[in-house]
Order: sequence, then C-alpha cells, then structure tokens
Amino acid sequence: MTLFSDLIDVYQANTDQIGQETELQKRHGYLLPVAAATQRAQIEVTVNKDGTFRHARVVDKDHATTVIPTTIDSANRTTQIAPHPLHDKLEYVAGDYLSYGGKKKKAGAYQAYLTALGNWVDSDNSHPRVKIIYEYLKQGTLVHDLVAAGILFVDSEQKVLPAWPKESTQEKPPIFSVITGNDQLSAFVRFDTVDLTPVWEDKSIFDSYYAYYQSTFDKADASVYGLDYVTGKKAILTDKSPRFIRNPGDGAKIISGNDSSGYTYRGRFTDKSQVVQVGLASSQKAHNALTWLISLQGSQIDGRVYLTWLSNKISQAPDITASSTETIRKISSAEELPLATSQIFSHELNLAMLGYRTQFDQSNYLAQAHLLQLDAAVPGRLAILDYRTINQDVFFNRLMNWYETTSWRLQIFEDKKPKQVYGTPSLRKIAQAALGENTKDSLIKSMVSTLIPCVIDEKPIPLSIVRNINNRTSRPTVFKESEQGRWRDLLSIACSVNRKFYQKEEFTVALNEETTDRSYLFGRLLAIADVVEARVLWSKSQAQGKTTSTRSTNALRYMSTFSVRPMSTLSTIHNALLPYLEAATAQGYYQRIWGEVITKFSEGDYNDQPLNGKYLLGYYSQREALLNKNKMTEVESND
Repeated sequence: MTLFSDLIDVYQANTDQIGQETELQKRHGYLLPVAAATQRAQIEVTVNKDGTFRHARVVDKDHATTVIPTTIDSANRTTQIAPHPLHDKLEYVAGDYLSYGGKKKKAGAYQAYLTALGNWVDSDNSHPRVKIIYEYLKQGTLVHDLVAAGILFVDSEQKVLPAWPKESTQEKPPIFSVITGNDQLSAFVRFDTVDLTPVWEDKSIFDSYYAYYQSTFDKADASVYGLDYVTGKKAILTDKSPRFIRNPGDGAKIISGNDSSGYTYRGRFTDKSQVVQVGLASSQKAHNALTWLISLQGSQIDGRVYLTWLSNKISQAPDITASSTETIRKISSAEELPLATSQIFSHELNLAMLGYRTQFDQSNYLAQAHLLQLDAAVPGRLAILDYRTINQDVFFNRLMNWYETTSWRLQIFEDKKPKQVYGTPSLRKIAQAALGENTKDSLIKSMVSTLIPCVIDEKPIPLSIVRNINNRTSRPTVFKESEQGRWRDLLSIACSVNRKFYQKEEFTVALNEETTDRSYLFGRLLAIADVVEARVLWSKSQAQGKTTSTRSTNALRYMSTFSVRPMSTLSTIHNALLPYLEAATAQGYYQRIWGEVITKFSEGDYNDQPLNGKYLLGYYSQREALLNKNKMTEVESND
C-alpha cells in the first residue's frame, strides 16, 4: 500500500490541476476528480435555464476529450446497462432512441439513466445546472431535437441513417467524421447550460456529485464501509479498480479479486476482503494520479511502464531510460544543442540537471525520487514489477554519474538528417545494440529492466550484455554497404558501454597515447590499417569519377577474427595493407605511428589471446584522430 499512499500524496498536492483544460492537460491528459473519467464526446448539447433545448454542435476531435462523473459500475461497464451520472451515449440519454432506430437490447438504458439522474437531482447534494439538464432530458426528445438542429440525419421513414449514402452529391455532414463507423446513434453526448464555465469543467458539479455518490452507500454494511488499508481509517470501500491505466484501451487492473477462475486467493482466504481492502477515495485518487503521471512523464516498451517522479508537486522529471540528449532537451529551449565536445556536453548536462533541481524545494533534504515499473503478464492483470524510493539528491547524483561515465560521440537524427553529438545512448538503444535492432520489444523491455539498476544503483553493466554488444560490433561485414551508418552507430554505443564497464581506467573519445593495455593497442593498429586502406580506396574512386568506395577494407573484413586471434590476424591484415601503404600520401606518418604503437606493447602482450572491449575504444579513438582534418592536412603537407 506504500505505492498507493505515495500516489495519493501526488494527487493531494496537485488539486489545482484536477479536471482543468490547461496546456499541460491538452498535452498529457487530465488529472481526474474522484469518481470521474474522460470520454471523447461527439455531440455537445446546450440547454436553456428553463430546461428547453437551445442548440447543439458536433465536437471536433481536438476538443472532444471530456471529464465526466462516473459510478464504479459505469466506469467498468462492458455490455451491461450501467449509466454514467450525467454525460453519456445517446442510447442512455435519449428517450426517443428506440423510436429512431436504436438497438432494442438497450431498451432499459434510458430509464436507468433517468432514474439515477433524478435521484441525484432530488438529493440534498443536488446542483442547479444538473437539474436544468434533467428537466430537459426527461422530456425524451433529444434525438428529435438533434435531427431538427441538423446534427443527426434520418431517412424517409424517420429512422437515423445507418450510413451517409454513397450516391449523395451533398457534402458528408460533420457527424460522420467524428463517430466510430457510421452509426450516428453511437455518439457520446455532453451537456452544457448557459453559463460561462462548461459543465465538464465546473468543479462544483463534481464536488456535488461525489458528495451525493458517497451518500448512496450503506455505512452499516461491513462490506461497504470498513478499514481502508491505505489510510488506516474507516471509509467507503470498493472492490472494483479502475482500468485504462497505461493507455485509453488498457483493460489491466492493479487490484483484482475475481476468483471465478485462476484461484487468485482461494485456499488461503475465504473472502477477497481478507486480502486487501481499499477505500473508494483512496483507490480513485491513487489510480488517477498514476494514470496522469504515466501520460505526463512515463515511457513504455511493449506495455511495460517505466515511471519516475521526483516530488509531490509535479513537474517534468528525468526519464532514466532516455538518452542524455533527450534529458537536456527537456530543459533547454534551444532548437540545436552544441554537443560536439565533452566539455560542452558536461556544461549542458549540468545546466539541465540544475534546471531539474531548482524546480524542487532545496531545503527539503528528505525529498524522494520514486521509481516504478508496471507490466501485464495477462491482459487483465497489471503487475508492479518494481517500486522504490531513493533520496532525491542521490538520484540526481547517480543519474549524472551514469551520463558522464557512458558519454561518447554519437549520431542522432534530426528531421531525418544525421548529426554528431556528444552524449549517452538510451537504455533501449543499448538493449537493441546487444540483441539486434529488429529484436521484439518483449525482449528489449526485459533488458532495459536489467539495465535500470546500473543507472540507479550504480551496478556494473552485466558482462553478458557487454559481450553481446562487442560481438555484434566486431562483425561489420554483416551490415550491408547501405547499412554502414547503422554499424557506426553500433560502434559508438559499444564504446559508450565499454567506457562504463572499464570506467576505472577513464577512457574517453580523445586518443590515449600513454596506455599500454594490449586490447587498446591492438585496436589502434586495426584503426591505422583501416584508415590507410580506406583513404587510398577513396582516392582511387575519386580518380574514376566516383563519389564513394563501395568495398570494405581488409581491417573491417577481418575484424571478427581479429578480436579472437589478434596477432596472427593482424599479420594477414598488414600483408594485405602493404600495397595501400605504398600508395598512401602520408606513408611516412602512418609507418611512424604504427611503429610507435608496436613499441608500447609490454613483453609477452603481443600474442593471440582474445581481446576485450577496450580494443573497440582504441580503434574508435585512433580512427577519429587520423580522420581529424586539421591534423591530417598538416601531416600530409610535411610528408
């Protein structure tokens, strides 16, 4: 119940956001009142203060989302008749639904709706605007009025058209562009009165309804009124939990006691209330806060939710699964971020983190970061895979440490154009690097969950993941010529991961000319051979009027074997390199640095023992150093 308690704190701290159509709501959804839900309305009907029809309009899709009061049963209805208290589909709110061609199986829907609405109107918690709507709807002329207003359309027998005639030369009416299929009578109707604030945004109406709804429960019934395990107080209980937590079509619930199959609790308990009892208000507040948080700042992979929030008063929180570039962009207003160097990257990252930190009360040393993972093994059950809280400062420091120790030069795409930046890949990118870009999300999400402790708990990246990435990176010839950009991306991610794995040795993109690590040195030699051959092939292609060379170098073709038997494979690569070395413009320079690297091997290190991932770091850094235009211009002019 700790999670529910924390979510209720979020709800209570953000009551100013409840049900309001702010820019935040438009982008991320509503924080709902208790006993409320959202629906997409297709028709809006305005009623005069004397309870007569005023006018109606078709609601465009951009403004269709409507907050409506609900009961526990109506919020969970499927095929049974369970009316919403105020706004609902035509089959519930229109007394003349059947006479205009409505489905007979909903024959009792209108009467059930009108009775429920009348009970609210006649109660001590009635609301004058609701009474106006009730006075109109009990006349039972809604469909007639909508037809007369040109909202709905009927045939010669005064039945609502099942579809707009294809042979019609008239423009198709607006109602057909907002309803699902062509069934006009499936439309959802929201009601308004002649007032400044729309009914669905009027907080007093929701307060009125919730007060009335609470009064309908029998507090003498122990199954209805009892101990709320969340608050530790007596409250109205509910055994039905909300759906639609991860998305509008989500049918999975966090709490479910259906024991008709599967034996959820039977054998240990005689009744589901012995397992857990949750108050109606507690359940609604916690679920509403969770749904809002997920839409606001959660990320999902194959239905698995990764959610972080940092304080009760919500503001945007860093997504621990995202790349550093995405994190920085959330704070920076710049269209382009200058992330070309590690110094600028560190500066931008510090600014971004400072931007996050300043949104919270710095005097509250006990502030917590909350981290949650949810997933559904079966369609109806949503499992809490992991929930924890850690000190907010610890969270920021560990996230900063992850970004700084995995940063590398990466390629991102903006408007489908590649751009080099300095940063760290997302956890999804790392998982795809280990498993393959076309791997199913069901496998990707499991690896992302495995990587999260590496960020939050500063645990080492599992060796199996590092090896998978290194093995895939060591096979560049698997990628087609048109996919070499993908291999370069993979190489950058591999360097990022290996830098983290070997972080005690503090490798960076800049070439380390002092290290004597054998794997790093072998990687440098591979890069020299690759660059020499690639430059000569490129020069020959230019001489032939071609813009690029289509052949892989021997260094890349032998890379997989080289990672397993470096000394003997390097001999083969070097022998094949000699003709290219003779044709190279900077032949003397290449021979000199080759010799310098060879002399750095410690005695006995120049052998055929397999290489570790540091050879990729050496390869990348040496290659980048050789391809540096300013340096090569100076070298080639001197040789």
